Amino acid sequence: MTDFISTEKYVLSTNDSMRIQKPKEQMSRLERAKPLILTLAAVALVAGIISGFEVSSWGIVIVAGITVISTLLVSRKTEVPTEMDITFFDDSIELFRPDYIYSKKEHCQIRVSFAYADIHECVWDKKSCTFTIYGINKREKFRLLPNMDAERMPYFSNTSDSMDMFSTVFSENVDFKKEFESHSPLSITIKE
Repeated sequence: MTDFISTEKYVLSTNDSMRIQKPKEQMSRLERAKPLILTLAAVALVAGIISGFEVSSWGIVIVAGITVISTLLVSRKTEVPTEMDITFFDDSIELFRPDYIYSKKEHCQIRVSFAYADIHECVWDKKSCTFTIYGINKREKFRLLPNMDAERMPYFSNTSDSMDMFSTVFSENVDFKKEFESHSPLSITIKE
């Protein structure tokens, strides 16, 4: 991995997306009832197992299975925009998400850095609204304090040959191919 000591050239402020739990008022009745339905289906399944899957219990087991599968397909999550800055340097690029929620327990800032020389490929998939950078990168996560400031030292820091992907669904007005190719030596592959 190349060390980063460079001068900032350009910052593209855009949006990524993150999946969060829907507020209860935005959930459908089925979404709100999902835990209850799954519990009842599990009880029916256990009752079928206890009765030895007699002929009369097969109907209950089949209905419970169908209920579980259809209920699991109902998502209680929604996609929302979150700020992201893409900073172009002389020899590297940095993706910075100042406020990202992975789960109820993990709310953090994320910084991912790539040296241009270590990037294998950049792909903008317009159909799935994703932009992916493949290459050796340094990923750091910083805990957010109650006042929304980040801790100085990352609680996670890793360098690996992997990828970083961000959503372009909330960035309809941004031409990522033009932005990346005009501010960096990178060539962008577009999938339609």
